[in-house]
Amino acid sequence: MRPTWPPTQPSITGGQLALRPWQASDAEVVATACQDPLIQRYTRVPVPYLISDAQEFIRTSADAWASGAEANYAVVEHRQVVGAISLMSFDHQQATAEIGYWVAPWARGRGIARTAIGMIADWGAGELGLQRFLLQIEDENVASVAAALAAGAVRSGEVAEAEVRGTARGLRQYWLGVSGAAHPRPA
Repeated sequence: MRPTWPPTQPSITGGQLALRPWQASDAEVVATACQDPLIQRYTRVPVPYLISDAQEFIRTSADAWASGAEANYAVVEHRQVVGAISLMSFDHQQATAEIGYWVAPWARGRGIARTAIGMIADWGAGELGLQRFLLQIEDENVASVAAALAAGAVRSGEVAEAEVRGTARGLRQYWLGVSGAAHPRPA
């Protein structure tokens, strides 16, 4: 059963972080962050990553929200974009979705990914009725693995094969269940 999709994308607040819809003015910070070799290695961003790629990502994020296909958010700390997080690949019959994320290199090591994962999962559970969230992470991406585990995800042992920019990648699957914690409220 497909839940009612909010007509406008809400912001989600919780503690020091906010998840908000992408804005055209975010393109420069997205382009700068996506120059990072780790973001290029472990995500599906184009390489090289240009300002036009950032602008397209922001534009298509709004379209994806409007169609109910994805919920792409800027992760904001003290009014500065420090990362990205998305709910995607919805399976409404199984009440699941995938979570994808990156944190800008200047903001790493502060628990931002862990917190953002919890925020979007709680929102997805509370607003969309989702029960489980899939995170697919390469074993070598130790920071993302640590963030997923710290957020409460459990390693399933399954590895999904994916092709990223013509290279086969093994993505270990982690599952995060609904925590029962208080759900963040849309702002």
